[in-house]
Amino acid sequence: MSWLDAAPEEAAWADCCRAIELDPTQALAWRTRGSILLDRRDLSGAIHALDQAIEHDDQDADSFFLRGLAFLNQHVVARAANA
Repeated sequence: MSWLDAAPEEAAWADCCRAIELDPTQALAWRTRGSILLDRRDLSGAIHALDQAIEHDDQDADSFFLRGLAFLNQHVVARAANA
């Protein structure tokens, strides 16, 4: 399947995976992966990916912001489950 045949999220996911495979220190790829996982509601996966992004670039405000959103959503889901 070519890039043009894939849905945008699937193409972005494939590119992130390939970028991380080629260079596991690529903070932007980890941040993008975290963002996609957040959109997919995979909160623990998003937090892990964003932790990796922050480990490799601790000056990237977007990674911290997205990780904060993931933590917040995780808290909301936990509260709803206990209600």
